[in-house]
Amino acid sequence: MRCGRRQADYNRAEEYITLRDELRELLTHSRFILYVTSAFVVGALAWYMGKSETPYVGPAAFAFFLYAVLGLSCLIYINSFSQAFRIGGYIAVFWESRDPDIRLT
Repeated sequence: MRCGRRQADYNRAEEYITLRDELRELLTHSRFILYVTSAFVVGALAWYMGKSETPYVGPAAFAFFLYAVLGLSCLIYINSFSQAFRIGGYIAVFWESRDPDIRLT
């Protein structure tokens, strides 16, 4: 009986560690999305403003392209963060639960 309780505690601890690692990976992925988007926008603006000849891409087309890229990046970022909040909710159950069968002990 005592060994079964110890095994259950070990399984809960392993589940917590797995969730924590998955949360870290999702937050790292979200930061990476922000870094890549920022670098792309700065690079695109530098490229567009740095051209000396008459632009073959009009300002409206360039603005629409940047808007589309930022919109896509925003959707990916929101999806990544919603997954992170879902996992964070699971982790909160371990810490906040008063039920000894659920709580991380």
